Amino acid sequence: MSPERRVDRRFSGDARPARVRPGDDALDEAALDLMNGDPAVLRAWLDRADHGTRLDLVDRLGPAGNAGVASLVGSRLPAVQRDDDDPDPGNGDPEQLGVIGELLDPIGGIWAGVVASNIAGASYISVPASYPAALNSYAAANGADGAKLTAGLGNSPSYYSGGWILDVQTGAKAMTLGSAVFVNGSLDVDTYVHEMVHVNQYATLGPSAFLVSYFGLSGIEIGRRLLKHLPLDPMSSSPQESEAYAIEGRFRSWRLAQAAGSGGAATP
Repeated sequence: MSPERRVDRRFSGDARPARVRPGDDALDEAALDLMNGDPAVLRAWLDRADHGTRLDLVDRLGPAGNAGVASLVGSRLPAVQRDDDDPDPGNGDPEQLGVIGELLDPIGGIWAGVVASNIAGASYISVPASYPAALNSYAAANGADGAKLTAGLGNSPSYYSGGWILDVQTGAKAMTLGSAVFVNGSLDVDTYVHEMVHVNQYATLGPSAFLVSYFGLSGIEIGRRLLKHLPLDPMSSSPQESEAYAIEGRFRSWRLAQAAGSGGAATP
């Protein structure tokens, strides 16, 4: 026997939201109703929807992207905060990382929980003193690159071995989330400089703009994947990655030339 479904086939400001299971086709219908409706309907619906139903609706709205959602809600929709009575929203469970901080900025609404849950599952790494020393020496000799690297260093980044973000981004040697850098294996100085570029990019753009540009996905889709610990599939052509690889390459050439000129070993 199929499970009982309690569904309001149409949603209005006066109707209570359907209490449905993930995957129920009623939510597909609800998403269409809301996308074609009035922003006031969406506000009223979200006010009454429970945590799980909101998450399911985000899944259905995801393909519409940021532009579609923005056209629906306009400038009148207030921030939709996570449920304050959710137990321990930072415990690493993707269902408890929060719903959506703002519908127009789904990444921002879950960002703190994503970073905290990765740190909780990782081990802190101490960076050798020679790494920032090499960075500062290169910065003194290369003004344009140096400004970005020293700005990143000024954000006091921290380094960790592990983190679930590396489990879902298979093949990544390191991943930066804001000022937290997660490393798969040992941290060499070239990777240190590469990730410092990303630390500065996050500080300059903010997490949402950085991730949307870097991954080439809508904010809603990135937020959905982060909540559910799904791969983000980075674009090799992203401007952030291109800049980081370019600066890393110039730093490596400078480092090797310095070592050759002094007759000593290059910083590992």
